[in-house]
Amino acid sequence: MGTRLFFWLQRVRLVWLLVMMIAVTGVFAAIYAALDLSNTGNGLRRPDHDLSSWFDYIYFSVVTEATLGYGDISPVGSSRFVACIQVFVGVLMAGVVVAKMTSQALNELLEIGHALSGIWVDIATLPDGVQVLGLVEFASESGTLFFRGSNFTSDGHLRHTFSCQLQYHDWPHYLVFHYDEAHGQNGLTSGQTTVTLADWISGKPHTFVISIKDKSLKKSASACGWRVIDKGWLKKLRRHERDAALLRELFQHYSNTAG
Repeated sequence: MGTRLFFWLQRVRLVWLLVMMIAVTGVFAAIYAALDLSNTGNGLRRPDHDLSSWFDYIYFSVVTEATLGYGDISPVGSSRFVACIQVFVGVLMAGVVVAKMTSQALNELLEIGHALSGIWVDIATLPDGVQVLGLVEFASESGTLFFRGSNFTSDGHLRHTFSCQLQYHDWPHYLVFHYDEAHGQNGLTSGQTTVTLADWISGKPHTFVISIKDKSLKKSASACGWRVIDKGWLKKLRRHERDAALLRELFQHYSNTAG
């Protein structure tokens, strides 16, 4: 049941949940009005005067559904049973709306993480003019998204590792990550990495362009990236078989692609 509710929440839009809440409020107001107009002592009562307008029934329905209970209008007879049902329904629907609102950002993050899953390669030009090969990934952790990886020299030696945390995004166009002392070994200390996505196939991007702006050192760097789709390379990279020969092969291939 919990799993079905989760996937239902994923599909339904927040606006439709709000429309449903308004509709439920109206339905209960109509029930109170029908009971009150039946003159059987099962409607609503006010101590000062009789209910005279449709607004009174809407007002009581809203107050009951929101569990406010002001007490200026009281149910009598069967209306008390209806009010109990409405309180239960109101609490349940309010919980669903809150769950939808709090899970919406997480669901979007999961969608982004799924679209960016896999192994990526980029060719980056660092502030000192040196080109490096990056093996990178996008990873969803602790309620946020990380862009991280390792950069290698043209001869296959590890130069440094890096990690950036998502700051904000305009999905599916670009994502902006923040780094702080994560790029110290390549002449960058604190700034932003903007990843612009392109070449979408079956709902997933296959290339990106990176622009790095270091706010502390007033430096910049850039990179072009590609999703690795070659089965032979993927098999080796997933097994962490990152020997110098493979890295040189990747560097040569993607350097030519970038050029």
